[in-house]
Amino acid sequence: MSEAKQMHCDLMNMLLPILPRSVFGDIRRVANLVWAIVGLCLTQTIRLEVWSEIIESRAKYAASRVRRFARFLHNSAIDPKEWYTPLIQSVPHAELLL
Repeated sequence: MSEAKQMHCDLMNMLLPILPRSVFGDIRRVANLVWAIVGLCLTQTIRLEVWSEIIESRAKYAASRVRRFARFLHNSAIDPKEWYTPLIQSVPHAELLL
């Protein structure tokens, strides 16, 4: 298993118990978030084109994977505050951050 795939699996296993289904609605949103995190961590850049090179996907073309990230980042159904709250609350001593 590649480093990117292993990191993706580990992060999915960590986030799914924390994020309520009512927050993400569709599991693909969490998967896209996790791929974005993996891309950011492994490439150390915010360039979607670079992220698209490391994710595992059925898409044949890098442009398709870039569009996938762009759609996720501009999705009006995703409210960052709703996503951050359960994540922050799961951290020990999170009350200090709120």
